[in-house]
Amino acid sequence: EALDLDDDDDDEFDDDDETAAAARKLARAAAKAERTKVVVCSRCHGLRHKASGGDATRARAGAEDAALTPEAFEALIRREVKDRKGVVLLFVDLFDVEGSLRCWTGLGSLVGHRRRVIVAANKADLLPRDVSRTRVVGWLHDAARDAVPYLRDNLHLDDVKLVSCRTGAGVGALLQDARDAASRARGDVFVCGAANCGKSSFINRAVGAFSGGGGGSKYKGEKRWGVTASATPGTTLGVVKVALRDDGPDVYDTPGLLMPDALGSRLTEPELGAVLPREFNPVALRVQPGGSVLLGALGRVDVIASELGAFFLTFYVAPGLTLHPTSTANVDDAYLAKHCGELLSPPFDAARLAELGSTPTDVEIDGRGFERAAADVSVSGLGWVAVTGSGRATLRVHAPPGALVTRREPLLPFED
Repeated sequence: EALDLDDDDDDEFDDDDETAAAARKLARAAAKAERTKVVVCSRCHGLRHKASGGDATRARAGAEDAALTPEAFEALIRREVKDRKGVVLLFVDLFDVEGSLRCWTGLGSLVGHRRRVIVAANKADLLPRDVSRTRVVGWLHDAARDAVPYLRDNLHLDDVKLVSCRTGAGVGALLQDARDAASRARGDVFVCGAANCGKSSFINRAVGAFSGGGGGSKYKGEKRWGVTASATPGTTLGVVKVALRDDGPDVYDTPGLLMPDALGSRLTEPELGAVLPREFNPVALRVQPGGSVLLGALGRVDVIASELGAFFLTFYVAPGLTLHPTSTANVDDAYLAKHCGELLSPPFDAARLAELGSTPTDVEIDGRGFERAAADVSVSGLGWVAVTGSGRATLRVHAPPGALVTRREPLLPFED
C-alpha cells in the first residue's frame, strides 16, 4: 500500500491547513521529548547540540585517523553498496551543484552499473517562490548528465526531484518513489551524496514520517534523531541502517564524499556556519570595469574589462557572508587584513587569510542583454553570481584553492 505523505505539486511548499499544523506541533513536542532520551557518543552530542564534534574526529584529507579520509569513505561505499541490489538516492545541494557532483564522477565504479539513480536536489525552499520548478528540474537534469558520465545514459527527467530537508517539502514523495523502485529491484535504498548536501537531514525526516504522527496528505515527516546531522563535513562515518517501522525496503545512510581540497573541509565550524545558507535574498550590484565585490574576506569578483560598460552581478550567497563593493585598486593584502572579521567576514581572524590562500580565475562572459542573465559563475562552497549585461566582459574571480570556479548556464536567468 502506498504511503501518501505529500503531494507532488508545486503547492506542497505552501503551509498546510490548521489541522495538519496542529498535528505537526504535537509531533514536534513528542520528537523533542524523545530526543532527550537518546544516548549518543560525545562526538554526536557535540555535533547535535554544540555544532562541534572536535577537530580530531573531523573528516578531511590528511586526517590523523585513516578512517576519516575521503579515500576511506569511497572504499566503504564501494564495499557496502556496489554489490547489493537496490536504488541509489543521490543528493545534490542546489546551492552548490558543481561541488556536490564533482566527487561522484566515478559513480558507476562506486555503486555499480545498471542501477537506477534518483537525483534529489535539496534546499528547494531557498528558490524564489515564483521560479519555474520545471525549468529548474530540466537545468539540474542537464547539469547532472554533464558532470557524471554514468548518468548521461541512465538519468531520466522524472528521476530528478526537488526537496527541502529543512521544511520537509517533497520528502514524502521522494521517499515513497525510492522505496517503490527498490521493491521492484528487490533491494534497498542507499542514500548517497557529497558531504553537507542534506542526506542525514532527509533520513531524520524519513524516520519521523514512518513513526506515526498523522498530519494529513501533505505530512512531511517530523524530524527525529535517526542519525546525527550537522554542518560539519563527514558527520556520518559509516553505512547506517535506518530503523523504519514497516516491512518495506530498508534505507541506508552513507558517508558524504569529500573532495580532498574541498573548501568546506578547510573552513572552521564558525566559518562554515556563516557560508551555509538557511535563507538568502539575492543582492544585485551594478559594477563598472575596475570595480570589485568582496565576498567577506574569502573571495572577490573583479570586473576586469567590458566592451559596453557596467554589468549587473546578482549574488546568491548566505546572509552571513558579507558583500562589499569597492574599487579593485583599493584591494590588497593590507586592506583585507585590516577589515577581516569586521567589515569583511568570514573569516573572523586575519591569520586565516594566509592559511586559506587565494587563487584567481578569469572568466569570459558574452552578455545577452539586460532582460536575462547571460551566465552564472559558481564558486563551490560559497554560492554563485548571475551575470547580466551587454557585450563581452572579463571577470576575475578570487577564491581559496579548492573552491571550484565554474561558468555555467544560468540557473535563474530571469529572477533577480
